[in-house]
This record gives sequence, structure tokens and C-alpha cells, in this order.
Amino acid sequence: MKNLPSISLKLDLPIDVEATLDCGQAFRWERIGSVPEVGSAIMRGIVCGKVYDVYTKDGYLFVDNATKKDEAFFKNYFSLDIDYAALQEEMQKDATLAKCLQYAPGIRVLRQPFEEVLFSFLISQNNNIKRIKKIINTMCESWGVPVAYDGATYYSFPTVERLSRLTDEDWSILHAGYRVPGLKDAAAKLSLPEFSASQLKSLPYPELFKKLQEIHGVGPKVAACVALFGLGYFEAFPIDVWIKRAMAELFPKGLPSNILPFAGIAQQYIFHYIRTST
Repeated sequence: MKNLPSISLKLDLPIDVEATLDCGQAFRWERIGSVPEVGSAIMRGIVCGKVYDVYTKDGYLFVDNATKKDEAFFKNYFSLDIDYAALQEEMQKDATLAKCLQYAPGIRVLRQPFEEVLFSFLISQNNNIKRIKKIINTMCESWGVPVAYDGATYYSFPTVERLSRLTDEDWSILHAGYRVPGLKDAAAKLSLPEFSASQLKSLPYPELFKKLQEIHGVGPKVAACVALFGLGYFEAFPIDVWIKRAMAELFPKGLPSNILPFAGIAQQYIFHYIRTST
């Protein structure tokens, strides 16, 4: 990219942007290349209606097409305000968790836009990554706003207001099957003040976990994913088939108690380890 603004954020610990952005917590990022002489991935994605290229080099996280006013957003998005060094030190007190951590220490838990996370994880149920991305892309191309960037057209995630006006015929183009009633109900409920991100963030986690399940199609796993990736509740611990297997094999007595306040961060290391190391 040429003649684009860029920001650089100092990193206390290295971040693996490809593992972070393509490990199942976000679905709108793709690798477009590598940083010359370094080899780390360049990831392109559209967030909040704007396209960005993200990569690391020399101890910094670079975000192209961003300006200084975007710094706070990306510090929050990549959880750069969290002391990962201290968290990882705490995790390494457990030998098994240390093994998971050492396999991919550069993964970070993202703080993404709540509405996009909710719809994405409703779509994710009993689905594979390729199909999840396809359905989300169809949703964005159909009802999002086109954004020109680097000679191509990208599409923002649709607004809740736009999704709430869709007909049954509109929803059918997603080929999302039994997930559609949940998507429709989410679009309706998110227009209510009690389901605003600010209101939900004011709730203690047990109340939030219960509240999210008032949305049709949101069960414990989706509720935990939304709480973790969309609302910043690091104690949330999503459990899918991979994590069930990991817990049975690696942590039959459960996670160490010192880990529970940030169990969701530990979950990402466990999830990546159990999926890719065997």
C-alpha cells in the first residue's frame, strides 16, 4: 500500500497476528502477504466499516490505513492494555497449561464489536470456518456498505437496523438453515435498550451469561463466546467439542483456580493447542 496513514503500537510481548485473527474468534480477516525480510503475516480485515492491514515488525504492531485517532481502538481491539506477561507467568505455574501456552504464545483475545460477534457466533454453530466466513461475507455483501480499498471492494458488517428490516426471503439467501430464527431474533432484540452493549457490560458475568441466552439460538457456548470476544469478559470459558476433548485429556479436574479470572484467555491457548498440535 502507498500513501496511506499508518500507526505503530509498541508491544511488550510479541503478537502472532495470523494466529490471533484466524484462530476462530474473528471471521473477517485474511492473510494477504508477508512482511519483507521478516516473514510475519500481513492480515487484512474490515472493522467498523473501514479496511485495515495489520502486521508486526521490530516489536511494534502496525496498522495501515489508521490514524492517531484509531490508536485507542486498536489498543483495545488487541487487548494491549492487558498485562499478558503477568498472565502468562501465572499460567506457567501449571505444567500442562504452560505446554499449551508455549505452543502459541503470540495469540491474543480480541475485543470486537459486540453486534458482529453475536451474529457471527450464531452462524458458527455446527459449522466449519470456511462456511462461516462464506455466510458472513454473503450477509455483508448483501446488506453492508461497500468500501473501496487497494483496488477492491469490501463490505461493512450490516447494521442492526438494516438486519431488523429483512424479510424471510431476504434471510433465505444466506443458506443458514436453522440458524436464521436466531439471527432474526438477535436483530429484533438488539434494538432494545436492555440488549445494548453498554447495558450488557454493566451486568455481572453470571447475569450476562443468562441474559444473552434469552436470544433465540444462543446457548451456553455462544453466550460465552459473545461475552469473551464481544464484551470483554475474560472469565468466560466457551466449551465446544475441542475444548471438551482438551479438558477431558489435559484438565480432568478443571482449570487451576488461579486461572479462573482469565479462563477465556487460557481457553484460546488450549483451543489452539488441541486443534493443531496433534
